[in-house]
Amino acid sequence: MTRTALPADVLHLMQHRRELLGLSDDDEDTLAAHRRRARSAVQDRRWAEDRERHYWARYRRQGDVRDATNVGARIARERERLHMSVDDLAEVTGMYPVEVEMIEAGEATVIRDQLIDIAEALFTSVAVLTGEEPARV
Repeated sequence: MTRTALPADVLHLMQHRRELLGLSDDDEDTLAAHRRRARSAVQDRRWAEDRERHYWARYRRQGDVRDATNVGARIARERERLHMSVDDLAEVTGMYPVEVEMIEAGEATVIRDQLIDIAEALFTSVAVLTGEEPARV
């Protein structure tokens, strides 16, 4: 089907899409071009996630890894008990999702203020998250 055989409303939508993407009439507007743009967007998103993970890597715990893992496991358990996603917990606490994931995995240090924010978001106490008190059922 050639371009002139398309209905007028489809041509109008294609023109509008070109304008939104910043393409001129001479630019390629094909399925292959769309796939290249989509692939590029996915790569950009992956690079951004890698940069974010690298940024938070400097906060990796230097001390007892088992303790960090236990606190992270307790945080994950309490979060799952409330049926919260990592993104939900990150949004409520003002943290990045990758930071919450690293804390739960025991790969990042939890500072006191973050632990307090996490405990409040999970409707529990800091003592429960640190293992000083038993978890509520």
